[in-house]
Amino acid sequence: MPSQTEFNLKLAGKVFNAKVFFKSTKDFCQKYICQEPAEETVSVIDSDVQNEKACFPNISEESAEIFALHRKLVHSLLHHNVILFHGSAVCLDGKGYIFTAPSGTGKSTHAEKWHRLFGASYINDDKPLIKIDKKAIAYGSPWMGEHNLGENASCPIEAVFVIVRSEENRIEAVSENDAFFELIKQTYIPKDKEKANSVIKLVKSLSKLIKVYRLYCNMDDESAQIAIKGIDNK
Repeated sequence: MPSQTEFNLKLAGKVFNAKVFFKSTKDFCQKYICQEPAEETVSVIDSDVQNEKACFPNISEESAEIFALHRKLVHSLLHHNVILFHGSAVCLDGKGYIFTAPSGTGKSTHAEKWHRLFGASYINDDKPLIKIDKKAIAYGSPWMGEHNLGENASCPIEAVFVIVRSEENRIEAVSENDAFFELIKQTYIPKDKEKANSVIKLVKSLSKLIKVYRLYCNMDDESAQIAIKGIDNK
């Protein structure tokens, strides 16, 4: 492995000093690099890289380091009430909306409709960070999924849409109890029991702070109109 290099980056309002081996990792994080003093240090070591390669044997050491850095940052951010969520987050008129579903269901497709039809801006198309306090705020990060759509931006979350494929477009509000189960299914949960319990508590709080809807939809543009009208009428 090459000698380590370091840089500061800001994620979800927290500044980290990242110690890594590859320049490509620094380049990957370029939009989030800052000159502010770091509050914490996250160091990727050789065993972290090899652990990622054991999980994903076909990736390069450079890619494995990017995965390892992400994992370490997410674990550190958990101490600051920040979770990693699987969904496509956009911002429209100062309000954040997240579309979530199992991979391949159409969350990115629906986010694209809001971008194209309503002018919504992307926060993160695949793995937004969510800070949970008196309100819930979605944050961008360098890890944005295969389409690489997102910005170094944040937005208070108004609603989460759980995408369900259907021939007919309709929307329904989800109860707080059901909201928790829909949200936890799409939240990264560490293997460590204490960290896992922290995530569960944060998701319970999240389910009380935001609206959650099931959006039954096809791929027509009408589905986006149904969604935006549905939340306006709730």
